[in-house]
Amino acid sequence: MIIRVLCRFLLSVLFVAALSLASAPSSRSVELPMSQYLLFEIFLGGPNGGVFHRGASKADILRSAQKIAMLRPETINPNRVLGFSVGPVAMDLGPDGARAAIRDAFEVALETDLAVAIHLDDYMFWSQARTADGRLLRSIPSTAEWIDWSGSPAGSLQIGFLPNAGLAPQICYESPAVRDFAAYWTRDTIGQEVKRQYDRLARAGKERLFAGVIAGWESNLAYGYCSLAQLGYSAQNPPPDFDRAREQVLQRHIELWAKGIYDAGIPSDRIFTHLGPISKREYDQMRSMMPASSIRQVHQSTGLRAFWTAFNSYSHPGFSAYAGTDIYDDIDQALKAHRRTIWAVAEGANVSPGSPSAPTSLSWEAYIANSVNRGAKITNIFGAFQGPGSGEFARAAESPDATAAYRKFLRGDPLSAGPIRRP
Repeated sequence: MIIRVLCRFLLSVLFVAALSLASAPSSRSVELPMSQYLLFEIFLGGPNGGVFHRGASKADILRSAQKIAMLRPETINPNRVLGFSVGPVAMDLGPDGARAAIRDAFEVALETDLAVAIHLDDYMFWSQARTADGRLLRSIPSTAEWIDWSGSPAGSLQIGFLPNAGLAPQICYESPAVRDFAAYWTRDTIGQEVKRQYDRLARAGKERLFAGVIAGWESNLAYGYCSLAQLGYSAQNPPPDFDRAREQVLQRHIELWAKGIYDAGIPSDRIFTHLGPISKREYDQMRSMMPASSIRQVHQSTGLRAFWTAFNSYSHPGFSAYAGTDIYDDIDQALKAHRRTIWAVAEGANVSPGSPSAPTSLSWEAYIANSVNRGAKITNIFGAFQGPGSGEFARAAESPDATAAYRKFLRGDPLSAGPIRRP
């Protein structure tokens, strides 16, 4: 059970397949909040030797988008929008590679009349990230995390859905150089290119085709000693609550990334965070079997319980939400606590996460209703229309039951979240 809980977002097969091919809304917002987007993630690529490489060309994106476009029913409710999300747009791509990926995605959106979202990696793939003046970020002292107060360097970051990927160490979010890079990357690289393409849609009278930017990929923090040291803590002066202090570091990181996109001119109702927590019940179950000190050693543990870190003044919250979990009630509680109504399923599918993933008895209509009926502006489905090699995710997300549910949503028909079972 512990392994299942800690590895709930196992999607490595999708990366392999890809390689083979906020507070109140900003006054700048122009979109009616009732519009809701059904998106399908199109994977750009994956890691090779620890470095992210783009594996999907514009033609590949277009082929997947054309399959998605075939889901359109004859009549579509104007407040229900079909589209795709492209990612991860990773730091390893460099400015030119990231801008090219964004341009390609928007061009495909115009060609297919589908909505587009840009889904950013915010901490996994930074091995080749360079500062505005061209320095390798990793070469700057104290930009990678420590595993203790003495400054022992962290090894390769371990992520459940990327086993043995040889990633760079966990980035030290509170490093001044890292914070400067994050502002440059999000505002001057990603944000400016998204704004150019967003304006292009507006000139074509198709503003609504921009679903937004998902500013993170299950944002998280491993270790945290370097970041906490930057904030004045030490072995002699530890934080009163180590886990809470790490969550505060994570929240500041997420907020900084959202702010950079906002500062580039993107309205806050088009910016979403992406956290991958587990339900309170699952966390309590884990806590009953593992002491806090052991949970703390798990690289993905900081975000497991910290729903609150997904909220900031520059964006709306986004979460991973799969079937077979009871996370929706926890999302509801977090939204109410922060007086928010707009949110996103930044990643999800009607499969039960685990190793391997498995189908569920829940109908796709019920799965989608869990987000749509709770006010999610974006429901972003993982695993569909990626071509061969996508496994259970594709079998589930491209099934007749799923297709019928997508079309029902797009027509604007009411969706039932009741105990509807797959035929």
